[in-house]
Amino acid sequence: MRFRAVMNDPSYMRKFTEILQVLSNLAKTSVLRVCPDKIFFVIMESQQPQAWWELDPEQFFSEFTMRGVSDVYNEFYLEFATVMLADTLITLKKNRAPQTVKIKLTDKGGPCLRFEMEMPVTSLVRTCSHDFPVGIIPRSQWSGIHEAEEHSYDVSIEMPYIREMHQWLECFKSLGQHCYLVANENGDFQAKLVHDLGTCVKQFTGLQVVHEDGDHRSHDLTRLYGVRVDRRKLVAFLALEHSFPPDRVLQCDISERKLVHLQLVRGDAVLHFFCRHVIEDVAVHHTLIEV
Repeated sequence: MRFRAVMNDPSYMRKFTEILQVLSNLAKTSVLRVCPDKIFFVIMESQQPQAWWELDPEQFFSEFTMRGVSDVYNEFYLEFATVMLADTLITLKKNRAPQTVKIKLTDKGGPCLRFEMEMPVTSLVRTCSHDFPVGIIPRSQWSGIHEAEEHSYDVSIEMPYIREMHQWLECFKSLGQHCYLVANENGDFQAKLVHDLGTCVKQFTGLQVVHEDGDHRSHDLTRLYGVRVDRRKLVAFLALEHSFPPDRVLQCDISERKLVHLQLVRGDAVLHFFCRHVIEDVAVHHTLIEV
């Protein structure tokens, strides 16, 4: 196994740190999967993927070399503590970022990821190194760490109002632990908090509907598709909106009573986040509520 990468662009150093900060807010540990053409940061929950970042090494690194566990399986998986790594690399976001960041898989009495940063100090260059312990995940366990299976979504819609949604969910958090997300192909979207005392609704209209090539969905544009999710998990993801870039595109894919897939797309990285359907005690029939 071998891994070495070099970053020279300060903007990509900041993006790399933002990715780690996002992961540290979602989970204590994460898995780094290194392939010849892609790098993945994966968070698992109950043996299912909850979130993962997909990075293009050619965009982030000026140099990138790797060798997997074998010629046949040319990749490897490392487990690491997200918070410790994110907190230490916070210097990459500062104005006086390092000139160069070198990342290397080393052995310091155990496997480690070494981050070697060349910091400019007046006319000199100071080198600062950090070694982070990682766990090498054996190939026998790889099948349990995977991207989400392909789903056939009933409706896909773009969500530009991330901060507004987050503030609304926080404001009415006393109304329950679960939230209904409902949308149709007419560009209507509602978030609902259902309580014994009534229903609280946040509504958006005229949103952009996303159609995949060869998409053959229902021609009834007003038909609603809904999913009931854990409100706290949804809030944890939306709370990261300050880390999202200004050119963000957040796509919301709903599979009726199965899951919601939130996909944050930027030119050089893609973040996938999943909230699975929580079964209701009593089935709810979704209708658009006029507000």
